[in-house]
Amino acid sequence: IFGDRLDVHDTTTSSANTGGALRLSANDGAAMGDSHRLGVIEFTGAEDTSNTQVVGARIEAMTDAAWTNAENGCALYFFTTDGNASQSNVLKLDSNKKATFSGAIQANSTVTVGVDDAGYDVTFFGATASAFCQWDASEDDLILGGAATLVVPAGQLVIGSTAVGATASEINAACDASARTAAAVAVADDHFLFCDGSATGAT
Repeated sequence: IFGDRLDVHDTTTSSANTGGALRLSANDGAAMGDSHRLGVIEFTGAEDTSNTQVVGARIEAMTDAAWTNAENGCALYFFTTDGNASQSNVLKLDSNKKATFSGAIQANSTVTVGVDDAGYDVTFFGATASAFCQWDASEDDLILGGAATLVVPAGQLVIGSTAVGATASEINAACDASARTAAAVAVADDHFLFCDGSATGAT
């Protein structure tokens, strides 16, 4: 320990398996149960001149399954403090390689998203799982499901090089007859846009 700093110094030859290490252990002679804590790191500071210490942030390692010799699932929880020592979980990294944010996600640069369990690059859910929006980058497809609705402000939808409004008649007018010929749609992965009318109306 050097002054106010703990320095763990490994003097062995550097490699992928060496370096300073800090281990927090939990061992009461029995297997870890589900949602049991392996360890915690707390960051504290004084809130007054009486040296009253308050936790400003902490990181916890918690099991997300009962442990056996075949199961050792664990998750990391990140907590921050707001107001009067009010701590809340803001991020969970679980054993399924999923990150769950408790609040909004703000990015100051590019966000790259991988493929989800269903094969889509991005899936957004609404208030319930029945309303969702999926993006398939390999096909350049935007898929709406359940109660999800695509809202397009007037003049913001572009078909080809023509900007149109958001009503069915305006969209139908933008898809002129020349774009519906066999030659025009012969390219692989082309998609049709249908605007359904009544039984006797235009489609």
